[in-house]
Amino acid sequence: YAFEPDPLYYALLVKNIGANNLGKIVGPFNQAIGDTRGKATLYLGRSTGSGLFKTPDATDKTSMADVISLDMFFENQGWPAVQAIKMDIEGSEVLALEGMRQLVKRNPGIKLILELNPTYLNIAGKTPEGLLTLLGELGFQRAWVLLDKKSYKIPQDIPGLVARGRRQLYLNLLCEQ
Repeated sequence: YAFEPDPLYYALLVKNIGANNLGKIVGPFNQAIGDTRGKATLYLGRSTGSGLFKTPDATDKTSMADVISLDMFFENQGWPAVQAIKMDIEGSEVLALEGMRQLVKRNPGIKLILELNPTYLNIAGKTPEGLLTLLGELGFQRAWVLLDKKSYKIPQDIPGLVARGRRQLYLNLLCEQ
């Protein structure tokens, strides 16, 4: 399942799936992931992705996006098994995590790759501490920084991980239960 709310990137996703004969494996969805179902303004990016919040990379162009929570989506699919989720959603990580509580509960051992970007989280009205605390509430006990494979325990190492994220501007994390 691949979710892409930006119309331009969605068209590229569909084209890429077709060019690589992945149509029987990958299902594309022109939706944003959040904590509920509805519509939202999507701020289109210059060089990085688009997002539900106006980040420093955003242009003045917007689009309306359909939003769905992963709990709602996968419930509608009959709760298939999910082993891994990768998200790069420009500050909307907390919303996505809030909307996937049942999915995580139904899939023990699920792996999660996400970006910890303190600037983008602050723009979204969230904090890196809040994101990492929520990961702990969802049962994620360890986060690996993909750059150097250094491991951090959740919640014990949250202050160190946040400090590192602020120094480096962002971190890509592999989170495990």
